[in-house]
Amino acid sequence: MKLEISKRARRQIERIQTWWVRERPAARGLFLDEIAAAEQQLRATPELGSIYAEYRTRTVRRVLLPKTNHHLYYW
Repeated sequence: MKLEISKRARRQIERIQTWWVRERPAARGLFLDEIAAAEQQLRATPELGSIYAEYRTRTVRRVLLPKTNHHLYYW
């Protein structure tokens, strides 16, 4: 499975990670760890996430990162 992260998504990840490091210093790596775990799960089971929306010809899905309470959106 090909994985690409858009520029917009990269900026959002950086913004969230900056907040997480500043506001949750005891769990600095938790957000990025959850993203990495979700990536592994999605590579094994791409249809894991729930359907969120239809965008042009693509189905947008999302998975919850349960410990940080963020959603990861993908197609």
